[in-house]
Amino acid sequence: MEALKSEIESIKLQIQHLCNFAETNWQKSTPSSSSTQTDVISSAIQQVLEVLNRIDNKLNELTTTSSISSISLPSIRYLTNTTGPHPIPNLDKIGHHTLKSLTKDDLGLNLIANLHKLETDPHFRGKVCVSIADLGIDWKNLTKRALPLADHDQFAVQHDRDDDGFSRLYLSHSKTMTSINFDFDLNPLTDNEAKQFLQDVVESPPQNTIPYYVGPIDTSGTPLASLFPSGALSILGDLPGINTLYMHMGERGSGTAFHCEDAQLRSYNLNIFGWKFWIMIDPNDTTKFERMLATKWALHKCDQSVRHLNIMVSPKRLLEEGIKFDIIRAGPGDLVITRPRQYHAVINQTPSLAIATNFTLLSEEAIPRGWVVCPEDGLYNKYQEHGNNENGNQNSENDTDSAISVGCGDAQIKVDSNTKDTNTDTGIESGRQLASLTIDNGAILRFMSIVYAWDSADVTLKSSFASRKPTDELSTARHYDNLRRKAQNLSILYTVLGMSASFRLSKVMKENQHRHRASGSCISAVLAGRGIEDTPAARKAFTAEISQARKIMRMVEGYDGLLCFLPLGFGSGFTLRALTRFSNKDLETFRATIARYESLMLLSEVGNEFLLSVWGEGEFRERLFQRRQLGELQNLPNEDLIKFLTPIQPEDGI
Repeated sequence: MEALKSEIESIKLQIQHLCNFAETNWQKSTPSSSSTQTDVISSAIQQVLEVLNRIDNKLNELTTTSSISSISLPSIRYLTNTTGPHPIPNLDKIGHHTLKSLTKDDLGLNLIANLHKLETDPHFRGKVCVSIADLGIDWKNLTKRALPLADHDQFAVQHDRDDDGFSRLYLSHSKTMTSINFDFDLNPLTDNEAKQFLQDVVESPPQNTIPYYVGPIDTSGTPLASLFPSGALSILGDLPGINTLYMHMGERGSGTAFHCEDAQLRSYNLNIFGWKFWIMIDPNDTTKFERMLATKWALHKCDQSVRHLNIMVSPKRLLEEGIKFDIIRAGPGDLVITRPRQYHAVINQTPSLAIATNFTLLSEEAIPRGWVVCPEDGLYNKYQEHGNNENGNQNSENDTDSAISVGCGDAQIKVDSNTKDTNTDTGIESGRQLASLTIDNGAILRFMSIVYAWDSADVTLKSSFASRKPTDELSTARHYDNLRRKAQNLSILYTVLGMSASFRLSKVMKENQHRHRASGSCISAVLAGRGIEDTPAARKAFTAEISQARKIMRMVEGYDGLLCFLPLGFGSGFTLRALTRFSNKDLETFRATIARYESLMLLSEVGNEFLLSVWGEGEFRERLFQRRQLGELQNLPNEDLIKFLTPIQPEDGI
């Protein structure tokens, strides 16, 4: 009850602020007042009425419910329309022009405090202006400060048409970064033109590959890092893409599909050059948005399940589904802020350059307990370390409390916080550790998660893998490469589908006519399929990809099904890049170690049967574990867990 009273007092305070704001501006208004001022006043009054309606609704709930503690009153954020679908708002109807621009003095140590104030400002609509011209930064030189990570090979995006009102926006492999020209004069689109632009991007997406870089930026010699901090996240050390500035640079039509930030964090994105549009889902409609997507695609119990879909939704479709949203137009100097679990998508109207990072408010912890973390999040390993540091001295009977819940599939997996990360920076001295992670209980549970994820995968995706293969060499190469690129966006399935497709692509380019190297015509065909210019540099990069796949093939040669059990991409510390550095001795050690495992052939056979079913070349018989929840199996000893890999017999009657 006390919490309810506090909520009501907070809303009453917001009402008072809104009334004061409306009264002040109304008194200032004259017959010559701008339409903007009139709109602001009208919107403020509409918000007051909306809050009063919500209070009435909550009071009615109090008279009909016995669970007072379950009631919470949402804060004022977005206008609502209770008579029908939420209308697309006028762009910037309430925008940063109602708020004081942030100057250099408002940034740095003061930025987080100012963002905290914006959070409670009833006139804040997700965007505020920053006086970037006064920060003393050579913004034009910023484009030369991109600092891609060593294994960065995605400098472009590509759209694909999907169902009515939906499209896909994928990262596309490209080994080189395209120089982007920001010297252009362009008037902003009108409201109607902007809405049509976003509609067209989804309904009639561009067919070409579009240059787009999202990655680290070199801030040395500039005040950037000190001016744009990340709050409490700074205590975690540098985490690229989490608490360090990232550059977002791309041509017209590039952008990011719908997602929310990792681990329920907030974010801010400062636009430097160009214009872009944000589609911001009302945080109160987060669950509704997820349910709408879940009616068409399987959403696994993963913090980033929507991100893994790479999905774009048109404004028209959102209206039809009754999902509330805002469209924000961001230009030079505009700082756009997202709230925890707020889904958003971004499309560049012009060539655009921005910097961004995640952050926490003053009252928020860097790593709150109980959050679900995707194994592919940059915070995943830090969450494990945090659990270890906080609970390392507890008794074993309390060890389960120190485990961190992660998920990327139909079931959650408990990862013991005492697990140590493998140090891959100095290379891997032997294959023993990798072997132990490929044949232990964790490997079996990972395989089960992969099967669960595939069972609930999109039917269209399944059919594309199982479809009839082209008969000629060049078409086959393009076919497998296309599927490999699709698989890279499927999170937990990436290791299986992506690497399996890479294996098949490698075999096509090597085994045909018993070649020892890929044919030039095959390379040209694949590069053309990717929309990449056929240059010596592009050929060299692609040949390196094929070499990597062949090295992994050597590891599991004769035990092809073990591909399903390799711990790549599951927070083990092993990466594809690390494995390609294995020496011949490391490979021999790995193979010698797994050869001593008595259930090796069973794991290989089960994995191989699954892979053949994926490619439409066989049937994966239903296993005992598929009639159980993963949580029921995770604590079983190895010998019992293996029993659940056996096929179900008719007489089992389970």
